[in-house]
Amino acid sequence: MKGEFLRLISDRAFMQKKEVMENFVHDRGLTTFDEMAKLKADTKQEYDAIISKREEVGSRIDYLQGLLDAYKDYEPYIKNHKEQWALKGFARKKYERSHIAELTYYDVYREKLKGMILDSDKKITPKAWQKELDALLPQLEETKKPYAKAVTTLASIELLEYNKSDLERMLANERSAREKAKAEAKRKEEERIAKEKAEAEAKRKEEERIAREKAEA
Repeated sequence: MKGEFLRLISDRAFMQKKEVMENFVHDRGLTTFDEMAKLKADTKQEYDAIISKREEVGSRIDYLQGLLDAYKDYEPYIKNHKEQWALKGFARKKYERSHIAELTYYDVYREKLKGMILDSDKKITPKAWQKELDALLPQLEETKKPYAKAVTTLASIELLEYNKSDLERMLANERSAREKAKAEAKRKEEERIAKEKAEAEAKRKEEERIAREKAEA
């Protein structure tokens, strides 16, 4: 089967194993279709927020990386431009003739880089670009685990929705297990209360016996 999120899972065969699906239902305490629908809606909302952030940060990272790559092409010829304008008269003309290729590359790569810059001032600021890029990369990294968790959850729900008969059995088993756990907890609590009452009654009787013995003495 194919699904919006299942297609994003590399090991779909593992996910479709019966015990994996049963563990998913158990770990999330799902006992009804409504609970699963709520989990799906909540997780989809989380997924959309994560995707929005990943796209925003990723787009900015691509932009900055593109600028830095273009700057790498441009940077080697900056020195030629500076050397050109450090000279005057015939010396400059001679330098321009002997470095015509480098000065041409300078103009070409500079124009290309300027054309890529979105800021209105078109300033070439590689250090600032690198600093911003370094700050954004960890932000993108932070979204990986929540993204993987959301995708896995939604893909698992897609599988369960596809296999409704198995899902109903799993939900019924989980309901039964939860009811048994509640019953066991209730039984233990009742035993504890009964034990405390018995101990209190025994203590009361012991105190009465001691009181009688003192009165008879």
